[in-house]
Amino acid sequence: MKFIDESVIEVHAGKGGDGKSSLPANLAVAMADLGLRVGLVDADVYGHSIPRMLGIRGRLAGEKAEDGRGKIAPQEVAVGAGRLRVVSMGLLVDDEDTALMWRGLILAKALEQFLVDVAWGDLDYLVIDMPPGTGDVQMGLARMLPRTDLLIVTTPAVSAQKV
Repeated sequence: MKFIDESVIEVHAGKGGDGKSSLPANLAVAMADLGLRVGLVDADVYGHSIPRMLGIRGRLAGEKAEDGRGKIAPQEVAVGAGRLRVVSMGLLVDDEDTALMWRGLILAKALEQFLVDVAWGDLDYLVIDMPPGTGDVQMGLARMLPRTDLLIVTTPAVSAQKV
């Protein structure tokens, strides 16, 4: 599947701990509840909380596409009138406490695989839960998806004002 940038929504935040992951999880669930075909990428590779928030257990698996190539099968969740397809590093590691120490090109390639090598099917929207800050993930996705819609989550806390 090729993504049309206008159908991709990235959710960003300057710092962690502000409840940012709640927004993409709830947005994706609400859109699926309306009957839309929604994909949700948990690109917060160091703080992958989407599977826990949605009650998804298990691992990502592989499947063979019509062209014979291997694809990653997203986890699917029935939501109201629709279905939500989810990929997350949290569905690849043994448990939630497993630390990932990926950087640079390895991290960029993993995120590219979440976009290109997943059997998404036809989607109306792809929602991406971004990690906090402005690091490798943000730069990599900016190159892959240069014209997406962004939602920025912030908090009025004094400790976050300079972030």
